[in-house]
Amino acid sequence: MEQQLNALKSNKEVEVLQQRTDDDPFISGLRDLQEGLARLQSVKIDESGLHAVTFDRKAYPPEHRIKPKRKLIVVLGLVLGLMLGVFLAFFRNFLENQRRESGEGVKE
Repeated sequence: MEQQLNALKSNKEVEVLQQRTDDDPFISGLRDLQEGLARLQSVKIDESGLHAVTFDRKAYPPEHRIKPKRKLIVVLGLVLGLMLGVFLAFFRNFLENQRRESGEGVKE
């Protein structure tokens, strides 16, 4: 008899669950989100006192055009390229000497 009553009770619960159309009360964290949303919507901001940009002074165009200094760029490029080439030559010579010295040490 108790089994039948339990079965009927569980059937009623199943029916109620099937008839439910809104699961909002059972969503975890929903209430906290709703409270946060209500708090944010209740904040009133006075937009008349807000200024996105302030100007210190009027902008004026320069008196003469600013352009890249081509001669300086070419000279710096040549000097830096020469320095890099000399460094690589010394480094390569150093590596060849290391190989030669390590090779002679193994043969002896």
